[in-house]
Order: sequence, then structure tokens, then C-alpha cells
Amino acid sequence: MAQDFAEVADVYRTFSTKGLAAGYRDEVESFTALGVIGPVDGQSVLDLACGFGKYGLALAQRGATRVFGVDISPEMISQATAAAGDDPRITFAQYDVAEMPKLGTFDLAVAIYLLQYAKTVDELTTMCRNIAANLRPGGRLVALTVDSRFRHGEKNTEKYGFSVRPVTDPRDEDPLSFTMFSDPPVTVGCTYFERDTYDRVARLCGFRPLRWHSLLADPALEGGGEHYRALVDNCPFVLFSTELAPSS
Repeated sequence: MAQDFAEVADVYRTFSTKGLAAGYRDEVESFTALGVIGPVDGQSVLDLACGFGKYGLALAQRGATRVFGVDISPEMISQATAAAGDDPRITFAQYDVAEMPKLGTFDLAVAIYLLQYAKTVDELTTMCRNIAANLRPGGRLVALTVDSRFRHGEKNTEKYGFSVRPVTDPRDEDPLSFTMFSDPPVTVGCTYFERDTYDRVARLCGFRPLRWHSLLADPALEGGGEHYRALVDNCPFVLFSTELAPSS
């Protein structure tokens, strides 16, 4: 995978929970992602690229009976494990999803900021196959990744805590980068893939056609989320959801 957050785990957590981007992550990203995920009562969840445990812990609080979180960074896993405390439903362990074995048979896999770290279409395919191997037939995958429909160069993200290095006419496997306005600033590299490429790879790995979900601001916010208008009108990120088709 293209990015290892081991050296910036503490900075990333502060950036996500207390920094300028904290509002976006809660009021746009999490609002949309948790809405797409929906009810999880009684379900088992595989939390991929779990980071410091943001989504795994939230889904346990929403009624998931088992949460298994994986991340490439041991520092992230340490943070997530500490946050989970002694909750017996939750386990965090260090794995690279590109090399991940079968860890169980889960009802739901959540991949927030994961798939764009594949360097090539082949690596993206390996990651999706490994995810599929850990889902039951009909099990769901909900992922948040970089959107190929993002209009580069508009500089509409800075007020929300990050910038995007503009590129012209990107193509599959082209490098991208984002800079987090953290202390110190951190630039994160990832990879561009077309929506059609994600869909093709997912189908190759046994998933049904992808459904795409634009990020939205929580309408219950003061002003109806107008603060996030520039971001949701041209967001560099997008969600998709799908299910693992029964094997023939």
C-alpha cells in the first residue's frame, strides 16, 4: 500500500478530532458514511484502515456484535485498542489489506480512506479480493475513496482543513496528494482511479455493481450545512456501497 501513517499517527488523530478538519469529518464525512451504512444491530463488522478506531467504535455503539479493525500502522492500532478499552466485542490488529488473510466471515466491511492507497489496478484488485474473502455472500462493502469526478484546481477545500495538489487530466494509477493543515502539515500520497475502474475491479472480485453516494452535510446543522456548500458541490471524496454476490 502507498501510505503508512506510522510516523504521523498522533498528528492525524489531532487533525481529525480537534483540528480544522474535525467539523468536516463529523458533519459531512461521518454523517454521510454512517447514513449509507445504516443499521448494524447484530452484525459483524470488518473495519479496514481503521486508523484510531473512529468507525469501528461508532458501529459498536450502534449495536454491532463484533468489530474487527485492521490497519497497516501499529501506532494506529495501539490508539484504537486503547480507545476500545476492555470491550470484548472489539478487536484491532495490524494488517496490510493487500496481504490480509481470511480473518472471519463478516456481514459488513467498511473501508474509509483505504482503496486509494493501492498503487496499481492489480493491487486494488488484490485488496478487493481479500475483502471479498472476508464477507459472507450478500455481505456489504461500504467504502470512501477519492472521486475521479473531482474538479481539480478550484481550491475549494482549504477552509475545511486540507488542500489537494491539482493535476491535469489524471488517469488510472496517476499519483495524487493531499496536504493536511495539521501541526506540522502532513502531505499524504495516494492514487487516482476512475469510478468505472472501481466498478470493474469490484465485479471481477465478486461484488455487485457499485452504487455511488455523494458526501452531504448534516441538514440539522445551523444554517442547514451551508458552511460546507463549497465542499459538497465539488468534493474530492465519494462513497460507494455494494454487496458480495452469492457464488454460482
